[in-house]
Amino acid sequence: MGHKTTLNYLQKIRDILPAGKFQEIAEELFCASSDELESFWNIMYAGYSVEFAISNYKHLFDYIKDKDIKYADALKIVYTFYPGLDAGIFIKHPEWFEFN
Repeated sequence: MGHKTTLNYLQKIRDILPAGKFQEIAEELFCASSDELESFWNIMYAGYSVEFAISNYKHLFDYIKDKDIKYADALKIVYTFYPGLDAGIFIKHPEWFEFN
């Protein structure tokens, strides 16, 4: 996690969103920490929707903070849970074209 100022990520988010969409989520973003805003920015930069980013940026931040992994790498991991006798978790790293 980089330590940039809150204003930088807030401004980056504001620059890529339409004004109306930013106004809808502005109150939540103003309450977010700089690291949480960085997480939100990375989700948006990866091509996900605003709705997905707003629902998941705190989860992504929580996932990253105690692991030695970058946001870009965390966004590439897809967890698949499967039942049955061999129940477990399958971790797949998708190709770049599978994100959009």
